[in-house]
Amino acid sequence: MSLSQDLQFAIELARGAGKIVLDHYGKVERLTKRHAEAVTDADRASQRFIVAGLKRRYPGDGIVGEENDTGSGITFDCPDPGGRVWVIDPIDGTNNFIAGLGVFGVCIGLMERGRLGELSFQRLDDWSRAIGSSLRHSAIAAPRPASRCPP
Repeated sequence: MSLSQDLQFAIELARGAGKIVLDHYGKVERLTKRHAEAVTDADRASQRFIVAGLKRRYPGDGIVGEENDTGSGITFDCPDPGGRVWVIDPIDGTNNFIAGLGVFGVCIGLMERGRLGELSFQRLDDWSRAIGSSLRHSAIAAPRPASRCPP
């Protein structure tokens, strides 16, 4: 598959995870993980969704995720760390998310041979995509219920 196909799939996963996150918005409690870092059930649900999608489509790729289901550490499943490795932050800005601030998003990156190949970051109402070292920014119509998301 091409990098652009990988990016499109990452965007689809981030959109799906973003819907899960928004379903939890304003209804979470702050949990803690190692070193008293904040985590929520929304972080874990988002990561489960992303990991399941990646494993279905790219079963041989490695995965590093900020969360795991037990809260004891990160997800690290890398058969070949020098190969393709997906890097996930299921809610970048968890403290903002918990506080009800609108500055948070879903991050999915792909590293190939130890270098960042792509990154998708979904905020509430727009997308930022980076491929290699060039950054492209484009607005999209994302779910934004006025009663749940700040302006």
